Amino acid sequence: MQEQIREQIDKNTDEAVRQQLSEVEATYGTVPAGTEEQVRAEVEPRVATEVRAAEGEIRAEVEDRVFAEVDRRVPELPEGVSANGEATPEGVSNFLKLPAARESEELNDAVDSYVAGDRSLLRAVTEENPYTQRAYGAVDAVRAVEAPEGTSFIVGGLSAGQKDFISSLYQKAPLAAAFVIGVTYLILLVTFRSVLLPLKAVIVNILSLSASYGAVVFVFQDGNLSGLLNFTPLGFVDATLPILMFCTIFGVSMDYEVFLLSRIREAYENGDSNTASVSKGLVATAGIITSAAAIIIVVTGAFAFTGIILTKAVGLGLAVAVFVDATIIRVLLVPATMRVLGDWNWWPGGRKATFRTDGKA
Repeated sequence: MQEQIREQIDKNTDEAVRQQLSEVEATYGTVPAGTEEQVRAEVEPRVATEVRAAEGEIRAEVEDRVFAEVDRRVPELPEGVSANGEATPEGVSNFLKLPAARESEELNDAVDSYVAGDRSLLRAVTEENPYTQRAYGAVDAVRAVEAPEGTSFIVGGLSAGQKDFISSLYQKAPLAAAFVIGVTYLILLVTFRSVLLPLKAVIVNILSLSASYGAVVFVFQDGNLSGLLNFTPLGFVDATLPILMFCTIFGVSMDYEVFLLSRIREAYENGDSNTASVSKGLVATAGIITSAAAIIIVVTGAFAFTGIILTKAVGLGLAVAVFVDATIIRVLLVPATMRVLGDWNWWPGGRKATFRTDGKA
């Protein structure tokens, strides 16, 4: 077919070239050297386009006529073919024993994908998203099935793998959280010689962490602000997110707490009252805490505009936690709590003994 088209193009090109050369000779009385090559270079692409377009029209017309003739001769065809029968293990086994089945390379490759020695692979596909609670429930239901005597089975796949990962992760998470909180409490207890201040620090840090968790759920699980941040809500948050945020936010918030308490403790050791010490500590650290918080908010807030949802969530969560911590908690809640507690803030350590140059306490 292509050879015929090529011959038709050459034939039509030769005719068009001869016609144009005749017109040139009739006009100028001669044909300058190189004219034929120039004319052929201009004419051949145009002729090829015309011939191929005509070939396409002819092909379409022939197909229409063929289909019309088929419709005329075969007025009605069945929409499908079905067979009534039931696939049984015995039937499949007998089929695989046939010589034709044994010699089929495609069939053997397919069988090897599901059977190897004394092990077999069974696939179970649900209509649920593999990362939802209903999919995890399906995993539990399959694992609850009792294996036939002499056999055993394990359940894998996306849903099972994710469920096992989450279970393993959160099985140790309470111990990790207790370790972080406990060690933090002990360090602050030794540093400030107070029982209540470390406890208060842990509680207010949990408040900023809770605000961060709430913001992440509001945005990334419920889908609010999805247009602004350019993401599609999935209806859940990544399982690793709460633990990542806990470790990071708890450390940053406690850092601000140490800044503030150090200055308050310094003023209290110098003889100021509890109320005056809180005021001086707040004034001395407000600028540092606010500046540091502003830098962290800008940096982590920019993560919310990346293309990865986990990175977006971490960035937004950190920015919200730092904002709440540096404004509501450190500026309002912590000073108010310390004023209410009064001298109990420093129990049982109190003030360190100070000595004058004359040797008297």
